Amino acid sequence: MCSYFNQFVASVIVNNQPIRELNKNNRRTCLIPFGSEYKIRLKNYNSFRAKVEIYIDGTDILFGEKLVLNPKQTLDLERFLSSKDGGNKFKFVSVDQAAQSGELNDPNNYDNGHIQIKFYKEVEYTIVSTSSPYSTHHYYNPSPFIKSPTQETFPWTPHIYCSSVGTIPTSQITLTSGVTINATNSANTTGTLCASNASISNVNGVTLEGNISDQKFYEISDFITEQNPSIIDIWLEGKQCTTKLSPFEDFIFPAFEFNSTDIQINRAKEWLEKSFIHQLDKNLHSVLQIFIIPILTNKNSSLDDRVKAKNWLTAFNK
Repeated sequence: MCSYFNQFVASVIVNNQPIRELNKNNRRTCLIPFGSEYKIRLKNYNSFRAKVEIYIDGTDILFGEKLVLNPKQTLDLERFLSSKDGGNKFKFVSVDQAAQSGELNDPNNYDNGHIQIKFYKEVEYTIVSTSSPYSTHHYYNPSPFIKSPTQETFPWTPHIYCSSVGTIPTSQITLTSGVTINATNSANTTGTLCASNASISNVNGVTLEGNISDQKFYEISDFITEQNPSIIDIWLEGKQCTTKLSPFEDFIFPAFEFNSTDIQINRAKEWLEKSFIHQLDKNLHSVLQIFIIPILTNKNSSLDDRVKAKNWLTAFNK
């Protein structure tokens, strides 16, 4: 169900359920349906904090930042760290689909489907007092301290790459700096299901941007860690239906979603104007061109208009 190393744990979550791992070619492998949005669950069972780096398909999805796991903390990461206030969820799709949409540069990249998580343990310092009576104190992660005749101080300075997020459900997290914050997670994920009579094959996939997530990140003070990380590797493979999807299910309807890309929209527009229009009576050509296409291409179209457009198209897909 999960990968475990040096009391650090990582697992893949789909529809709020951990995915069982298989040993495939000496790799920890999770099989999930293509089209699924997923989360990476991180656990720190140690008595010290840790910084975390995460790479998906060989790319740093934290963009140079690092997550902070407090002692005994569980964290569900569901999105790319494109900003601290919101971003896109992780969505697993087939290599072929990503290549066709123009969102994949190298379909033969060795790291496609590879999740690598690096945990950096916080350094523990032992400080022995030189004043009488002698005493020994253990501190985790003090910055270089300043000693004066009367006191020893341990200054902390903010560091932009230390962030921490919460777990499900919404919770209060007290950081080392003493600041209490709210941390939120979106609980819903989506997946693509195969028909009961469809056969399934396991093929390679990559992670792209899914729906918008409002998961929040908060900066805390920096701290020192060991240089050598504990590393957990997980490989994702997709479950793919062998039944062929119609163009509407494959790329037309997804282009009407609020998180659709310009590439998806342009591909759908081109197909509707060059292929689908020939399936319509000439009296309906104007409906497609004046009503449907503008809704597709205008990212500010209302949800109600998008639903109406998809319902109109569905009537000709039966």
